Amino acid sequence: MERAFCAVLSLAMQWYRPRYNTQVQFLEAQIRILRARVDADRIVRTPREKSELLRLGQALGHASI
Repeated sequence: MERAFCAVLSLAMQWYRPRYNTQVQFLEAQIRILRARVDADRIVRTPREKSELLRLGQALGHASI
């Protein structure tokens, strides 16, 4: 029983890990953008920043953002 549970848990982690890593990358990108503009009155993203956030956001799906 314990071996079966470990096998199922291992499979679940293989499925979840890439999504988790993408979520972390997305959040890190947001933090980097915000920290670069802490003193600014408005946060205006550059085209490069927008494309990075869009790329990471697409990998997560719209429901997760």
